[in-house]
Amino acid sequence: MKISPFHTQTCIEQQLESFHEAIGPVIFCGQIFGLIPVDNVLQPDVKKLEFRWKSKKTIYSLIFLFFGSVESVVGMRRFVRLGFNIHFTENFLFLITAMIKAVLMFQLGRKWKEIMMEWRSCENIFLASPFVNNNGWRLRTKLRFAASIFVIFMIG
Repeated sequence: MKISPFHTQTCIEQQLESFHEAIGPVIFCGQIFGLIPVDNVLQPDVKKLEFRWKSKKTIYSLIFLFFGSVESVVGMRRFVRLGFNIHFTENFLFLITAMIKAVLMFQLGRKWKEIMMEWRSCENIFLASPFVNNNGWRLRTKLRFAASIFVIFMIG
């Protein structure tokens, strides 16, 4: 059986995965914590990504933002009421940065489809043949390894 060069090229392209496909499971795990409320993150097609205000993920993220904000306000109120103390500074900074991070991630989720569409258009060039690199780990494996290290550091 003779295999045409076109068939070989399409087989190579099917083996390569885009950044969106590789990062999908990490984003899905992040949604547990109310981050990036986007539907269809595990779909290989970027065009199927969708941010909807009435989705369960968005409502969950908004509830997370609300209660996190209440917790931050109460924590900052305690800090102000007790006066400046170096022992409370770490908690104060944590409360502020946690809420800023949550708001930024929510905003990122609102624009996630546009970001991934633009990323995909730039990435398509490198998923084709002179840039094909079949050596080493797949992108999905590298991203899962990096995410696992981050999770271990967060737990520690």
